[in-house]
Amino acid sequence: MSAISSSISGVLHANAMFNRAATQTVQAANTQGSDLVGAIAEQKMAEHALKANTAVLRTADDMQKRLLDILV
Repeated sequence: MSAISSSISGVLHANAMFNRAATQTVQAANTQGSDLVGAIAEQKMAEHALKANTAVLRTADDMQKRLLDILV
């Protein structure tokens, strides 16, 4: 699997994780005794995963551009 396809897969997974955590946050805010802190922590983890995968995607794109510049 290439770095680009791997990072795109990671971005999609992080997005799904964030959406799940956002739903859990709303549900936790509306009910007593729910794990609001855990839901917010999961949102933060998804945010960091998204940033990391986006950085990999940018780096892989830059590497391909530089390789093409060398070959042309």
